Amino acid sequence: MLHGGGGARDPLQQPPHRLDSALLPPKRRGISRGINLEKVWQANGKMPMQPIENNAKYFTGLVENQVRFTVPPCYPSWTEVPEEQRARLRSIIESYFDLHGNRSPDEYRAVCATVDRLATIRYRNYKLEEHNHLKAHGASRPYGEMSTED
Repeated sequence: MLHGGGGARDPLQQPPHRLDSALLPPKRRGISRGINLEKVWQANGKMPMQPIENNAKYFTGLVENQVRFTVPPCYPSWTEVPEEQRARLRSIIESYFDLHGNRSPDEYRAVCATVDRLATIRYRNYKLEEHNHLKAHGASRPYGEMSTED
């Protein structure tokens, strides 16, 4: 610490090479990459797991990450995402989790509805994040006019 100068009772000053923590942006978590899911899945012999109890958090995280990384944000809503894209998402999820299992058709539809609900929420949030980013940093065209080719 450096002395403020002038007299013995002057306040101490920060050295010039140190930054005031109030000037720094808050620390944020990075994007989840599913590393823990990968460890659990490998420990399970790379066999699909049940999306319940201890695995439920991995199931939710996988759905959210895969929506972000496999579906472009150019569709107005999740209901407008083409079935091919949704099928690709389901196949990725089913490589980690046994959605069929010993479930009745009604139970399987309920599981699929849960996947759809999670995907709807994540897709809406993802679009909002992208919209805010483009709005803050400028975009050549309004966000709603972009297509999958952009």
